[in-house]
Amino acid sequence: MIEDINKKIFSLVLDFSISDIHEISLRILKEIGVPVASEKAMDLFYSAGCKVDKAGKTVFVPEDAVAECLKKVTPYYELFNRTGDKRIAIGNNNTAFMSGAAAIRVRDLDGIYREPTLKDLGDMTRVQDSLDNVDVMHELVEPGDIDPARFRVKMAAELLKNTTKPCAFVVEGPDDVEAIHRMGALIRGSEKALAEKPLFSIHDISAEATLGIVKEQCDALIKCAELDIPTGLAAYPIMGSTGPVTLEGSLALANANILCGLIIAQTIRPGIPFLYMILAGSMDMRRAEMVTASPEIWAYYLAGRKMAEYYGLPSHCIISADSKYSDIQLAMEKFSALFIAVMSGINLIHGSVCQSDGMNGANYEQILIDNEIISMIKHMMNVLQTDSLGAGAEEIFEDIKKSLVNGMYFMDSDVTLRDFKKKLWMSDLLIRDNFDRWQSEGMKSIIDNAIYQSRDILKNHEVEPLDKTVKKELEQMAGV
Repeated sequence: MIEDINKKIFSLVLDFSISDIHEISLRILKEIGVPVASEKAMDLFYSAGCKVDKAGKTVFVPEDAVAECLKKVTPYYELFNRTGDKRIAIGNNNTAFMSGAAAIRVRDLDGIYREPTLKDLGDMTRVQDSLDNVDVMHELVEPGDIDPARFRVKMAAELLKNTTKPCAFVVEGPDDVEAIHRMGALIRGSEKALAEKPLFSIHDISAEATLGIVKEQCDALIKCAELDIPTGLAAYPIMGSTGPVTLEGSLALANANILCGLIIAQTIRPGIPFLYMILAGSMDMRRAEMVTASPEIWAYYLAGRKMAEYYGLPSHCIISADSKYSDIQLAMEKFSALFIAVMSGINLIHGSVCQSDGMNGANYEQILIDNEIISMIKHMMNVLQTDSLGAGAEEIFEDIKKSLVNGMYFMDSDVTLRDFKKKLWMSDLLIRDNFDRWQSEGMKSIIDNAIYQSRDILKNHEVEPLDKTVKKELEQMAGV
């Protein structure tokens, strides 16, 4: 992750008013109302001072209810690894990187497209577990070979067995939340220990396509708040389809949904960590297809980050690519999205590694390639972090003076020999050899290198195993 980013390097500025977006959202909440199918949620809205039409299953939210809710929010929270000795900071001036999720197709190491299996989920999780630039794990693929009745819980168990990193989970409803919470408490040792050092978040709680919260998802959000699990609400407008074609319109609509989710969570447990989810797609009107990587979506990240900052909430975005495999298009889409998400200051970037084909695809080599893209961006950010050289200015001058006076280049200067590993970014994946060496070594591509490294990781990387008793009980909980 990148900690304590110097905001002065963010040169991306918005022209429209964040307060205007807020006002539009307030009018949506108060004048149009929000469809809410959950009885529990309607009662919570009523207790928060909202007008509730139970017959019409609609909630009308006054400005005062939103303002009161915003007084309770926290801008920062932490997730911890399995042993609890390493934290990932979500919020403030930090950016953490999370894997993709929910792919329904995998391109395996032999180049075959097929339905993912539970083994793929475990293997892809282990590959990511080995990488320094993946901070939070997610369920990268949705296996087609497990019982639908225990789908989410079995996936959660597989993830927890194959990584020591903190995780994020998708759930279908409150029962999944309870089951995964029991798993976390088992690994931590108690519910109290899990609350003190959260191992996971459940923030992919789905809003309706336009306005409102899906009933089972709404009840899952309630359960997260009751159990003190970091959460959020995923409102995903498709600009020009399920959302207005303008960035401002789609953001205002999504923001209204998010504020509803926030009221539910903060009414139950004031101060509970709640991610401001910056999610959007757009329409390719020529093909009548939704796209997940496009300039207007990346601009949405910038605007959404400003909204999160306006409310004092930690921010989250999803990035993806529309390319179907690791080609030039995918590199264009992923680098652009990652770079803009980091430069905008988003706190948790979902899809940082291996999310393609409109979030439907995953492959092993892209995990390694995206990890390398993150490494490049992190190094650039670290290089730019210096506010003032201070005492270092004199050393820089003396290094230049000594080399020039002695007729030397800088390759063997004392400063170079001391600092080159920190100051110069190096890669084991990119092709940087001269032409003759590249040709003599088989003219390999970055994809060849990434596939080779993936195979090597799968062969040699061992995840610290769970305690045998804990593992057995975890598998019993999941029905394995």
